[in-house]
Amino acid sequence: MRLLLLIFPLLFSSSLLSASTLFMVPTDMLSVRSMQTKNIETNSKEEITSIVIGTLQDMDYNVLESDYDLGVIVGQKISPARNLLGKFFNFILYLLDNEISYDVSVETVITVTIDSVKNKSSRVRVSVAQITIDNFGYITDSVLIKDAVIYQSIFKKISQSSFIENY
Repeated sequence: MRLLLLIFPLLFSSSLLSASTLFMVPTDMLSVRSMQTKNIETNSKEEITSIVIGTLQDMDYNVLESDYDLGVIVGQKISPARNLLGKFFNFILYLLDNEISYDVSVETVITVTIDSVKNKSSRVRVSVAQITIDNFGYITDSVLIKDAVIYQSIFKKISQSSFIENY
């Protein structure tokens, strides 16, 4: 027992993080954050919130939550699982045994935060994640989208809606 008490601290001492490494943000996360964030010229936070909600609805998202005071909008789009070969094998497995899990749908969840920066500007941050749900309703996969093209496309649509709204 004494030997175990002596070895236990040695096993975990090398894995402990120092205070400086504990609060470091990985450079990968900083690059993701920079592609997720854009300053948009607007007359007010109310206006950009309305524009973002309309844009999400135009993109076939259901707006689940919207809080103007916090500047948070959450939207969701549900689509069937995409892998046709996987669907085929899952169907065969389903015929053999109902207890086998297979992917049914993919939920794309978009979260938008809006902060007022200056008089005529708002900082908009968009975060997109895809969540895969199986036939029992359990989450089988969750992925943060890190593709710059997707975020550029979203910001382009928001900017176009803002332009149309203002003119």
